[in-house]
Amino acid sequence: MLLDNCISHQVTQYISESNEVLNERLAELEQSYNSMVARSEYAFDQERLDYLSNTIEEAKTEIASRSGTSKLWFAYQRMVATARRLVNADRAGCW
Repeated sequence: MLLDNCISHQVTQYISESNEVLNERLAELEQSYNSMVARSEYAFDQERLDYLSNTIEEAKTEIASRSGTSKLWFAYQRMVATARRLVNADRAGCW
């Protein structure tokens, strides 16, 4: 989990250094989140979340195309995420 957080942090840092639109979207999402928490509502704007998800995946693809090591770690990250989902599904009994 620590490794997953480190990889995600590095990708996010890479993106935020070169993508001003993403920084604006992140600020909007943070503002929305804080507003929802204050009102005890929990629903995000799907368009913003989709943009964020797509931007992160595009950055991972770009980084992986330049470095075999990065490609390996991103594959590892996907495998760990899949394993976590399987464990959660097994615990919840919904698979």
